[in-house]
Amino acid sequence: MSERHIQFLAFMITMVIATVSTAQRNVDYIVSNPDLPAALPGCVDMPDMYRENCNVRQLRAWVREHMTYPPEALEKGLEGRVEVAVTIDTSGLMQMMRVSKKVHPLLNQEALRLVQSLKDTEVRWLPAMNRGKKVISEYRIPVTFQVIRPDLQRAPTDQDRG
Repeated sequence: MSERHIQFLAFMITMVIATVSTAQRNVDYIVSNPDLPAALPGCVDMPDMYRENCNVRQLRAWVREHMTYPPEALEKGLEGRVEVAVTIDTSGLMQMMRVSKKVHPLLNQEALRLVQSLKDTEVRWLPAMNRGKKVISEYRIPVTFQVIRPDLQRAPTDQDRG
């Protein structure tokens, strides 16, 4: 290989490295464990330490109100907790979603439908913060499927506990 070929290859490698590093500077990465997680609108005014509990309460209410237990899953007595991971961008909109904890295809599909319906409302989350900057983050939304059996009775509340 001639010296000219070597110089040309060195130039091309330098250009590729410069292009890759420039492209990487413009990419926003998903921060998996931000200083302050994303929050639903009703949880914005909550102190930081209570924000997560507020999110969980609001999401449980949404799930109870909008879930349709798949009839076939109900017949089979399928139960479990499906987790759907959603990406929340720096403007607070839900973007990509995937089932991160699967139980059964019927339940997984209903959980995805449910979270998609939440996304379709275009609810704006308060974006996650890391080192004082808004960041793209992942939030896991749990969807619990539990068959209610009226034939089972609950034990009476312990009277000694007051």
